[in-house]
Amino acid sequence: MKNDKEISERLYRVIKKKGFAVNEFAELCEVTAPNMSGYLNGKRPIGIKILDKIKEVIPELNINWLLYGENDPANHLNSYETNSLHESENIIERYIKDLISKKCNELEIRLEVLESDFKKFN
Repeated sequence: MKNDKEISERLYRVIKKKGFAVNEFAELCEVTAPNMSGYLNGKRPIGIKILDKIKEVIPELNINWLLYGENDPANHLNSYETNSLHESENIIERYIKDLISKKCNELEIRLEVLESDFKKFN
């Protein structure tokens, strides 16, 4: 898919929010941990078969959001907050927060992959 990195970041956020470890989520989706790590770090494209498995494990997951970022669940959660909070936050601050969040997610994925690889050799 065109935006594999964005898809993998959204999927990673969902599984973390749901409290799954990468290895646990891989097992539930009936794929190997290295394959799941590949999906989560954007190095392996997410195909229809794994999407079906993901949907079985997390039935409430909005596939349009996962694949295209449409109807972002975070926006629905934030809709209950006052608009003044969002209006007062400037664009640069939001950009920096998003960038930091994405980098943190990438680092978490890399760390889990390294931990998984380390466990294989011990």
